[in-house]
Amino acid sequence: PVAAIRTYVARLRQAIGPASIVTGAGSYSLGSIRTDADRFEALMDRARAAGGSSSAARLWRAALDLWRSSAYGEYADNDLVRPRAQSLEELRAEATEAWIESRVAVGEGRELIADIGTAVEQHPLREALRVHQMTALARAGRHAEALRAFQSFRARLADLGLEPSARLVALDALIARGDAPVVGPINRARRPFAPCARRRAPTSNRLSLPHSTLPLVRHRG
Repeated sequence: PVAAIRTYVARLRQAIGPASIVTGAGSYSLGSIRTDADRFEALMDRARAAGGSSSAARLWRAALDLWRSSAYGEYADNDLVRPRAQSLEELRAEATEAWIESRVAVGEGRELIADIGTAVEQHPLREALRVHQMTALARAGRHAEALRAFQSFRARLADLGLEPSARLVALDALIARGDAPVVGPINRARRPFAPCARRRAPTSNRLSLPHSTLPLVRHRG
């Protein structure tokens, strides 16, 4: 019935915006739809442009606040949306790293350490997050916890036949000597997965994953 269709259209417009459905001659068509993904990527662009300014952390946080669950939810494994879902999840991890980095740079304390711990649980194989975690813990005088964070990460990588990067090994040695880590920006080149720079030589009882499979390794809450 026409009345029922009009009711559904009205509900759609209310849910996704009045410009989302265009009324034509006896028909309806999709109009301009601005999704959360569009807003997320726009905020990321603004945050990148802000660089190291005081507004950068706020913009990164605003971008992350748009997430309510994983990209595309239960449909993420559908062939039609899988590439886009993986791309968005990678951008989410990048935004998380940048948000944490902007806060480490200004010397935030206890709350930052808790947020880094949450981020590590969500993205356990992101080396940049481990760098920030170890740095923040060491700067707070929690050297033993920083060293345990490194050991935990190294054990995870070992299960994949991988080793920590030279940078992370050097940071571990620095903290073990009791020195204060120097805060520096992470080289966040756009790549699907970069937890480490070195791959272990395969052994008879160790699985060595090809690099192309690694983007599929992700945390599921």
